[in-house]
Amino acid sequence: MSRVLSGRTGTPHRPNADMDVYIFSLFNEDEKGRLSVDAAFLNDNGKPGPSDDIENNYGLFYPNMQKVYEFVGFGGGGGASWCVANAAVGDARLQAALDNACGNGADCGAIQPGAPCFQPDTKLAHATYAVNSYYQRSGQDKAACDFNGAAYVVYDEPDGRGGVPFNSKKKKSSVGESWLQAALEYACGHGADCGAIQPGAACFEPDTKVAHASYAFNSYYQRNQRGSGTCDFNGAASIVYQQPKIGNCVLPSGA
Repeated sequence: MSRVLSGRTGTPHRPNADMDVYIFSLFNEDEKGRLSVDAAFLNDNGKPGPSDDIENNYGLFYPNMQKVYEFVGFGGGGGASWCVANAAVGDARLQAALDNACGNGADCGAIQPGAPCFQPDTKLAHATYAVNSYYQRSGQDKAACDFNGAAYVVYDEPDGRGGVPFNSKKKKSSVGESWLQAALEYACGHGADCGAIQPGAACFEPDTKVAHASYAFNSYYQRNQRGSGTCDFNGAASIVYQQPKIGNCVLPSGA
């Protein structure tokens, strides 16, 4: 669970691969071995097979709610997370998210002029601080990090430049428009599917450089089997482990 929550779910051969992991059974099913012969797995002699004795022990807890073995939990102990603002939504929606968070319990004193976290004085940085404060005060409830698509959860600590997490790979909003444009043109010219970000297409809105670059970078990365080095673009991009949503467009997780 700690490994999955950290975002490092790949294998030695494909270290950047995503992995979907499911809990098979929360509780041991102590009655499962008492299935009737008709419902049980049968061996060659027509009798219940060994799976009756095994599958009732797949849980994390005994039926009395005691842990079968020690584990760190679903969100702690190596599974720390943060809420960061989504640069692609534009300043107006970032401001709305900032106002919402600060007006509903986030501690926004540190981002006031002269306070320790006022710099960098950008909408993205201030919004990230505010939405993260709201998220942490809400017990890291995933629903508390949405703000109508203006924020998302990351599992690598943000580096202080407005919410860009270390070891994460989407676009970096701090590199500047010309840098993003050059990288966008490279991605679209080298195999990325950029049809969806053309005027009138499904992912054209929001019409911002960072939104279009994110879409193009991700397409290039996915089409190259998430290979090492395919999400860098001279430092203009980085990997995230939560599927980003930009406007109404969810970035695909496959080619």
